Parts: sequence; C-alpha cells; structure tokens
Amino acid sequence: MSEDDAYYEALADAVERGDLAAEPGSVLRGEDAAAAGRQMLMAATDASTVEGAQRMAVGRPRGGHSKGGASPEVHIRVEPEMRDALRARAKREGKTVSEVGRAALDCYLAGV
Repeated sequence: MSEDDAYYEALADAVERGDLAAEPGSVLRGEDAAAAGRQMLMAATDASTVEGAQRMAVGRPRGGHSKGGASPEVHIRVEPEMRDALRARAKREGKTVSEVGRAALDCYLAGV
C-alpha cells in the first residue's frame, strides 16, 4: 500500500468513526457548492475556464464524421520555445494543446 493509499484509508476510517465533522457554517449548498466545485475542477485541471476543464477531464469528441475508431494523429517536431508558447496559449484559452494546434493548422491550410 502506498503512502497516499494509507493516508486515504486512515481518513476514510476517521470519517466512518465520526471523528471528522464539518465545522459549523462550512457546509456549502446550492450555487455556493456549485461554484466551489467549479473552482476545484479548474484548479485540478489547471484550466482557465470551466469548458476547458471539462474538455481536459472528459476529452474531446472524435474528429471528423466517422463513427468509431480514433482520430488520425500527426506528429511534428518544434523548437522548445514554440512548444512552450503553444502550451502557454492553450492554458490561457482553457484549451488543450491539440485544440490550439488544430486551430492553427486550420488557419494555415485555409491561407489565413
């Protein structure tokens, strides 16, 4: 059992024994709970928008109009500075690196 697993087991045991209780006034409900959940999701995925966090957590739909199978992959090599800029842009926009790369490729192929 890993150190994390042991910690979570001990925490679960404490909850089941009733040793852990919410502090009065700290329980969130309704929109406050929803907002806290969105904030935690964005922090966990390092996304800047809820939509970006959802895409990272769930993934994107399959490309094209085909049913079944994975989208084709294209691999390219870039300088470290370009990779870093791509990652930074994706983070700012709450998108994945692949989404930003596809958008850039779409513009290039369209001659924009």
